[in-house]
Amino acid sequence: MSASCAKLTDAQWLCYKDLIRRWYLVEEMQLDEILTQLSHRGFIVTKNQLHYTMNKKWKIRKNIDENTWIQIDHHINKRKREGKESEVIYCGKRLKPETVRKETGRFRGMGIFAQLASKKSLMPKLTTDTLISICTPPSLSVEESNWPSTLPWLQFPAKDLRMILNDYMMRVPLNERVELESLIPFACNGMGQLRTNMTQLGVSKLAAIIGMSLPEAHPDEHLQRAQHLLSGSRDDKLYEYLSMVMYSLSNNFHNPQTQEEWQEIVAILKSSGLLEVTVYPSWLKSWTIDAFLENLLRAAIKRASLPWTGQQDSTAIVKWLISLGQSRNVANEEIWSMFEMRSSLEVQMRLLELVEHLLETGNGANISIGGHSALETVLDPHSGWSNTTVFRMTGLLLKHGAFIHLDQALNLAVQRWDKELIKMIVDHGANLAAEVKSCSKSVYRATALSEAARKGLAETQYILELLASRSSQTLIREYITADVLISAAAAGQLRALCALCDINGTAVTNYYGITPLHAAAYEGHLRICEVLFPTYGTYGSHTTHIFSPLHAACWNHHLDVIQFLIAQGVDVSASFKPVSATEERNLTAKLFRVTGYSDYHWHSLLGDDATTPLDMVFNNPAHQASPEITASCAIMLIKAGAKPSGHEVSFAAQWLHRDLLSVSLAAGVKPEPSAVRLALTNAYRESSTQDLYILLVHGVLLLGGEVTEAIHQGNRHLVDLLLRSGASLQGGEVIRAVRTQDNDLVHLLLKSGARLSSRDITEAILLQDSVLVHLLLECGVSLSIENVFEAIRLQNYDLVDLLLRSGAPLSTTYLTEATLAGSCHLVSLLIRSGVPLQGDELAFAMHRKDDDIVDLLLEYGGSSSHIDVHGKTALEIAIQAHYHFGVTRLFEAMPDRYDAGSLCAAIATRQNPIVQKLALNRCAKFAKNDLEVTAIAMAADLGDLNLLRSLLEQPQSRKYGPLPLTFTKGERFERLGYHSARIRSFTWGSPLALLASKMKHESSEMEACTELLNAGFHPDRLTWEVATAMQNLAFIQTLLNHNQRYNTRYDDDISYAQFSLFRYGQIPLSYAVRYQNKELASLLLRAGADVNNRSEPYEFSALQLAAKLDDFEMVRYLVEAGVDVNCPPTATLGATALQFTAIKGHLVIAKYLLDHGADVNAPPAKKDGRSALEGAAEWGRLDMLALLIANGAEKTGKDCQRHFVKAVKRAMKEGFHTAASFLKQTLGWSEEDENLFQNDKSCYIDSWRFMLM
Repeated sequence: MSASCAKLTDAQWLCYKDLIRRWYLVEEMQLDEILTQLSHRGFIVTKNQLHYTMNKKWKIRKNIDENTWIQIDHHINKRKREGKESEVIYCGKRLKPETVRKETGRFRGMGIFAQLASKKSLMPKLTTDTLISICTPPSLSVEESNWPSTLPWLQFPAKDLRMILNDYMMRVPLNERVELESLIPFACNGMGQLRTNMTQLGVSKLAAIIGMSLPEAHPDEHLQRAQHLLSGSRDDKLYEYLSMVMYSLSNNFHNPQTQEEWQEIVAILKSSGLLEVTVYPSWLKSWTIDAFLENLLRAAIKRASLPWTGQQDSTAIVKWLISLGQSRNVANEEIWSMFEMRSSLEVQMRLLELVEHLLETGNGANISIGGHSALETVLDPHSGWSNTTVFRMTGLLLKHGAFIHLDQALNLAVQRWDKELIKMIVDHGANLAAEVKSCSKSVYRATALSEAARKGLAETQYILELLASRSSQTLIREYITADVLISAAAAGQLRALCALCDINGTAVTNYYGITPLHAAAYEGHLRICEVLFPTYGTYGSHTTHIFSPLHAACWNHHLDVIQFLIAQGVDVSASFKPVSATEERNLTAKLFRVTGYSDYHWHSLLGDDATTPLDMVFNNPAHQASPEITASCAIMLIKAGAKPSGHEVSFAAQWLHRDLLSVSLAAGVKPEPSAVRLALTNAYRESSTQDLYILLVHGVLLLGGEVTEAIHQGNRHLVDLLLRSGASLQGGEVIRAVRTQDNDLVHLLLKSGARLSSRDITEAILLQDSVLVHLLLECGVSLSIENVFEAIRLQNYDLVDLLLRSGAPLSTTYLTEATLAGSCHLVSLLIRSGVPLQGDELAFAMHRKDDDIVDLLLEYGGSSSHIDVHGKTALEIAIQAHYHFGVTRLFEAMPDRYDAGSLCAAIATRQNPIVQKLALNRCAKFAKNDLEVTAIAMAADLGDLNLLRSLLEQPQSRKYGPLPLTFTKGERFERLGYHSARIRSFTWGSPLALLASKMKHESSEMEACTELLNAGFHPDRLTWEVATAMQNLAFIQTLLNHNQRYNTRYDDDISYAQFSLFRYGQIPLSYAVRYQNKELASLLLRAGADVNNRSEPYEFSALQLAAKLDDFEMVRYLVEAGVDVNCPPTATLGATALQFTAIKGHLVIAKYLLDHGADVNAPPAKKDGRSALEGAAEWGRLDMLALLIANGAEKTGKDCQRHFVKAVKRAMKEGFHTAASFLKQTLGWSEEDENLFQNDKSCYIDSWRFMLM
């Protein structure tokens, strides 16, 4: 034995285990051939070593011994007796059925006694070391495919990775190892959507599930993988778990949103030893590994930023990935973006740790985040980050060379006010005197000193000391600008302001023309105004483009400052008018905080004329001052000589401010009519005669309607005052007075000449005041039909009698009203008074179930055949209400009574005696009616074959009618209870549709279906859709048995128009696809359904819908049925079947479609669509991109090139940089492509990707 052979370890052997197994079992190589292949790979072993390792250690054998075949035979026979099919998997290879039959037959006792003994004996257990699995064959298996060798997964260096991991697996502490069996559902979930009990899962089924997405490098690879997962060694299981997780993450199938999913991923990574790898050799790198690490990094960073405990593993994984040098751009983008969000202290510490690691591994500190430097993002006072975190983070950034926007960072540090932080930034080169870009609403230029002045005296002195230490004493005055003084004044920092003025008090006006007095007045700092005013003096009264401090104080309603400035002689009439499109206009907008308002709001504030301080009091749309303060400000200005504009009266009237009203009117204002109306209305509302006197004394003219408002308030004294003041009566006053039930007020109005109207007696009737009714009748008020109606509704017998005796007109509807009121006395009174019967009184009496009124109406000839407003007869109403007395009396009055609505009601309420009676009458008095079809449908639905046959004896001219069935938004049909009043909400169609809507399918219903078909009824489109929506397979089969076809249309089929208007309908085949019901689809295709037809609401074809649902079995069935694999997408948010599959990343479906002619370069939907390449790139489907390119996806041609560039752009937008690089490298990236990427508007990408998932 050579020295090299003797030194081989188990880990070295394991690296070649899968290759040796495939060569030996799948490719059926001899041992000598295997030795040759191994030597070519540098793995030198002897034949004895190879034989021993294969047979003794790995149990890889070609031959199965006699005892094992006997065990296999017992298992197969037992499963056969249980009705189960079986297949045998041996060492990850599926044995041929004929081989199994031959070998089990050789060792089976064929005598009768041997067979009996076999059945009675206990089934022997398969030995655990045989690597044999007996399981049920999968219902759907993926045929062996020749996958393109360019797929990243097939180029994945599995052997090399396993060689590395073998050295690390044993280093994993025992307490970090997990129960591997619990990981099987998770490992498969990202690919095959496993939803089954793992105890019932066999090797074949698991292999089929894995094969739905994971391509095989060689035949039976998934069988071997499944056998490893279910019964392999711990190392084999771990490697398989890791492989599938790497594949899933590299293709972005796993998006670990839940803590449980993330913990499962971490468990696999830790147990496999992957996190122990510190350096990846260059020969191990691949597209799959790069994409896996990239997506893992993104997921780990998101988990680390969550405000939950127990995220140490996430942080450790991020640090590990950064240390490997993987995806540093992704790390920068993802980690720094977290600083724009508010986070808990625990998360802050976590991110701080990640940033430190990121910077120490060579990542730059000058990254830009949303247009701001990293320093600005960290120092933002509104970020919610703790001072400790900010200080440490700033130190880290400066230590690693951060210099972008250093002066802005200094100002932010001053706002936070941390001396050590400020000094640290200054020591790294920040300019204390630099002016930085300030907020758009600021009226001064910000420096470190101006920010300190806002904080206070101590802060100001500290910055001055720093300035002094870095410049000569003579230059300190130059740093104290008007902007610095303005910032101190605006913040109310009097001591800081005085200290600054002592050094340099000559800086009066800044670049914008603003003084510290403006800022103090605007913010309402009275003490500062008192200090500053002597320095700046008074302001003239001429119109100017700059405003006075009084304007600023009035804008924010600072009463004490206004009072002070007026006392100092500031002209209250001084006005300003900003120059359009100038810096002064912008300045005014900044100070008065109206930059967010449109030009309309601006002009409503300033107008075309100059604006006075009084205008500012009322025109601030954002200020929330109380009405009392606003009124006080206005009164103060008016008393000081300000000229009111008229708006003051409106404001005073609105808020009932008597002092402002008096002052404004005394100043000679001429208010608008609307202001007068408002003042009068509010005076009435508050019964304020004093306010009225104020208005009348100042000559305010009454506009009309004042008396009506006073009556509405019930204030007789106010009415008297208005009438004596000359107020006019405009009509309607009496009726309002009647409503107040104030007789004195009524007499006052009548005395004043108020006019009477018919509405007055209506009000008197509603009040049931007979005396007032008499009075009004005596005054000559005419009566109307409505007056009698009101009395009947009130069930006031005396009042009705009075009105009828007083000559009220008679109406046939009186009896209906009396019946609805349920007053037998009124009905009798009306009949005796000569009111004729209209016909529907009996129907209303049935509604009320009033025996006395029913008898009374029948006695006087009430009609039982009359139809009410809802189309129902009295008999139908009585049946539906279970009113047995009414039904009995009606049949007594007319024994042969029949109508279709009554029959429907009797069937719906299961009142069999009435049904039988009506059925007999129907034979004698059959009449054509739409509800006859409804009755037939309900009888069939009820399953009463005798009744159905009886109804079908009469020939039906119409085969469609209203059915108690309606559509729902859930793409289902809802059965309605019969009620002829709801007939408009019924769906018109064949009676077969109602029968198809039943969930339970009994033999009687199928017989009813047969009876209807034999009677000439046909299944319309509604019938087919209802049957498929309810998955009523037995019903559809019955239709087929009677030669009914989906594509057959009849002359009287009215459901076409109905479905063209129906928004939520679907073609039947779409239901079959959505329910993943292949049997239903088969029945529909046999019935003649068009496999290429589209459905609503998004007009997906059946194949597109199956692809969108990842249903490979349905896709294959539809393709075999002749579907057009290139059916174009709908115009908006549509996709071809291949494009949907590319988005979902389902390789098996994609390859199947491509093999059957799918166009890989098909154009996307016109609006918000994606080509197949774009869809795969946008979701990071790495292997799908390779498959598409291998099948002809190209960038040649203008459209294809644009789709290619958009695919790269979509991948980069979503953070899938590896996928973008793969596209660029595989198809090439030219200068023309880069130009399209950067500048061409046709390469704009939308954000609707989730709508296509």
